[in-house]
Amino acid sequence: MDHNLLRLIVTVGEFFAITPSKNKIVTKIYATCFIPVLMTASTVSVIYYRQPLYVNFSPIKLVVTIAMVLIVNLFNCYTVLAPVFCKRQQYGQLMAKLVENHHKPDFRTCGKFLAPNLIYWVVTIYVAYVWTDILGFNYYKEYFVEVVQLYFQFYYNYFLCVVVAIFWGKYRNVNFLLAEQLVHMQSRPFVDHDRFHAFIKRVEGLICSIKELNMIFNDVFGWPIIMIVLYSSLLLLNYLDDIFKNSFGYDNQQYLGVIISNISVVFLTTVGTTILILLCDSVLEEVKTTILLAYKIRQYAVSKEKKEIYEFINVVLNNSPQFTAAGFFSINKTTIFHMMGTVTTFFIIIIQFNTNMRV
Repeated sequence: MDHNLLRLIVTVGEFFAITPSKNKIVTKIYATCFIPVLMTASTVSVIYYRQPLYVNFSPIKLVVTIAMVLIVNLFNCYTVLAPVFCKRQQYGQLMAKLVENHHKPDFRTCGKFLAPNLIYWVVTIYVAYVWTDILGFNYYKEYFVEVVQLYFQFYYNYFLCVVVAIFWGKYRNVNFLLAEQLVHMQSRPFVDHDRFHAFIKRVEGLICSIKELNMIFNDVFGWPIIMIVLYSSLLLLNYLDDIFKNSFGYDNQQYLGVIISNISVVFLTTVGTTILILLCDSVLEEVKTTILLAYKIRQYAVSKEKKEIYEFINVVLNNSPQFTAAGFFSINKTTIFHMMGTVTTFFIIIIQFNTNMRV
């Protein structure tokens, strides 16, 4: 499991104040000082520097753009303020269970940490190069704050992926224990009720403890997840409009650069969101395997063992994990198709709206 990677992410995140620090005083000072500064800088860049650009937008594109700005600002406010003032106890409980005192990060762990960050900054530098060629130094006035905000979101998304991967690993460990028990029961020379009872109670304890962590996870990270999903959908919608419509009068070389940079940003953002969703779905699939293994064990159970395994199956069913976006909807692989369906529908509406405006 990725405990060492999570520990590294949290440590680096604390240094850059992306994740809450263990020092309450420092964290509160940072939160109360940084957020007003960030929100002020974002407001100035949007209202003052980008205002001439927004004048040329169609009404529906303007709404999508403003919605993206609001979501990324709300995301930064929530992820900085909530774990400090509202969810600190829950966040501390979750991290205490997941960030264990393992060995220092090895080369492989550092590679896993550096690779996605390196990819992000390569894409960011290329995007800056393309837009600096078009807008000059004004690009940094208009979008530097947004680049910082989006890195916060990217880093947090990676952080969530690693946390969910640990949940997945915990259920895989449960299934490994059940598979071992199944092999033992298939070849056991005699029935040992006490051993079987102790095993079932041990696994039930693991299932209940994971479910408890899952509930804390949803409580702390439900809102960030829904904002990540919404922002990814709006970003894809907004950039699709830019890719298929050269609405700013760029020359061919500039337009090609804009298309490549937009595709890179969309790919980076949507892939991160998709991985997070698929990891959540992988946890749910592991639970299905848990139930299947339990039924297989039941085939070799005798007398009291059958009752105990039946009760165990009920425990698993009643404590199945569920990842939710702030309680609005469940996160599983169907979420990806719902996102694509929504984006496709609104993209068709934008095309029709742009066509009517030309007429």
